[in-house]
Amino acid sequence: MCLFLGMTQARAQTAITAYDVKAERAEDSVRIQADVALSGNAKVATDCILSLTLRIVGQRDSVDLPTVYVLGRLPYYRYARGRNLVTTTGDVIIRDKTMLRHTPYHYTRCVAYQPWMERAVVKVVTTERVCCTSHDRDVVHEFEGVGPNMVLKSNETTVDTIRGAISGTAYIIFPLDTITIHPEYLQNREQLGKILASLDSVRRDTTATLKQLTIKGYASPEGKYDHNDYLARERTASLKEFITKNFDVPRELIKTDYEAEDWAGLRNLLMQPNAARELPHRKELLEFVDSDLDPDEKELLMRTRYPEDFQVLLDHYLPYLRHSDYTIDYTWKKTVYTPGRVDTLYQMPTATGDVPKFSYPREKRFQPIFALKTNLLFDLALALNFEVEAQLGPDSRWSVMVEDWFPWYLYRRDFLGDTNKYRRPGEKAYKNAYEIWAIGTELRYWLTPRCLDIRPALTGSFVGAYVASGKYDWEWDSTGDQGEFISFGLTYGHSWVLSRHWNFEFSASAGYVRGPRRHYNGMFDNSRLIWQYTGHISYIGPTKLKLSLVWLLGPKKKTNHAK
Repeated sequence: MCLFLGMTQARAQTAITAYDVKAERAEDSVRIQADVALSGNAKVATDCILSLTLRIVGQRDSVDLPTVYVLGRLPYYRYARGRNLVTTTGDVIIRDKTMLRHTPYHYTRCVAYQPWMERAVVKVVTTERVCCTSHDRDVVHEFEGVGPNMVLKSNETTVDTIRGAISGTAYIIFPLDTITIHPEYLQNREQLGKILASLDSVRRDTTATLKQLTIKGYASPEGKYDHNDYLARERTASLKEFITKNFDVPRELIKTDYEAEDWAGLRNLLMQPNAARELPHRKELLEFVDSDLDPDEKELLMRTRYPEDFQVLLDHYLPYLRHSDYTIDYTWKKTVYTPGRVDTLYQMPTATGDVPKFSYPREKRFQPIFALKTNLLFDLALALNFEVEAQLGPDSRWSVMVEDWFPWYLYRRDFLGDTNKYRRPGEKAYKNAYEIWAIGTELRYWLTPRCLDIRPALTGSFVGAYVASGKYDWEWDSTGDQGEFISFGLTYGHSWVLSRHWNFEFSASAGYVRGPRRHYNGMFDNSRLIWQYTGHISYIGPTKLKLSLVWLLGPKKKTNHAK
């Protein structure tokens, strides 16, 4: 029994590549090995994600192995701060591009052997994604099979029958108020092809037997319930007839069911992160969805009370609720082999000689809960200060910040204690005060585009609205001012990533400041403060300038991703 899994010695013209690929079959599994490295002098942009996937491709079937991701600076820190980006369990995350360039990552994965792999080839699929500068660019470089790569010597012993299932969802589009399927209408050919591909994956397997195809049709919560009940029932029956006639599936193997209005599906869509941004009254809509009201009454209340939100539902949400879920149940026979041995008939040459292998360590990850900050400009002015900022949800563009300033210094020279210790004879007593206490809060909205959702939380550009209040006492040589103030205004700023736990932030604020101002002089060797006059501060203009050091705090987060 031969397995065609080999690759010619070539390199794709992309930033990331795989070479020295080998495949081995042992018993009922296939092991794929490769060295993954950056091509030549390739550089990884700050907001770039490179990915490489090894794909085993047969005549009609294929399977993807876990992907290797090389992350630019911004997506790497988003990942290190607890977000998984586009990855799944088993994928490989690499950030140290210098190490990858000089020391390739040695990739090894095993997959279960299937009969269609008898004459399969391996393809390498690389993707480069750059946030907001260009659309995704997929470059596929195919390595053709080079002949029988392995021969497995073994003896068959037993055959087990195992049950399996394939599930999916097809979005068949029907013209308005019709129940007849038109294969050429809009995306129907592609959606019907999904069902056919799933059926063929079972029928082409000589060890598999189709047992049952279950179809459940849904209509969306739009219009009268009785009419939707009719559409869901008849459209499901129409799909059954179409599959029977065109996909050569016996009628008795097809089981159908339907649901007039998919309210559970609508609830799942409303719980998605993007729904919070697109639907201002999402909370109220969810209350209607979860209520025990009649379906027609629910739909009427949502339409009349929140017409703008309901229009968004009509355009972008309800179409996904008009669908047909299908499940293909089958059995297949698994052959259990006795231990054998693998004779290598062909081995790929190494691209650049013997390359040392490197085991990439697991990366420490954490989930930021809040950021602790200090304004370095205030620190230079000896104005002690701190800020605390928290994001309002893991996928929210909003955050809230609370700040406090408290420089409270007093220097006095008067008659306390030994007068000769504090001043010379005839020298006037004086007192200096640098006392401010202020507290404020700011609501921020982060502006940075997230087209690929790669920026870490609390980074990029933002705008904000703040309000603050406090009191002060500024005195120099026994003459000074005291008072209270309130201030409010707007802020613009930007935050840069420094490392896994640190950011650097710039912000500038402008607004209005108002409060009483009491001017005084110290008399009787500064033992009494004599009020000279009382006025008010009323100011419009720049109010704050910050260069802040930001420390992100949060618990460690475990990950199953291989490094």
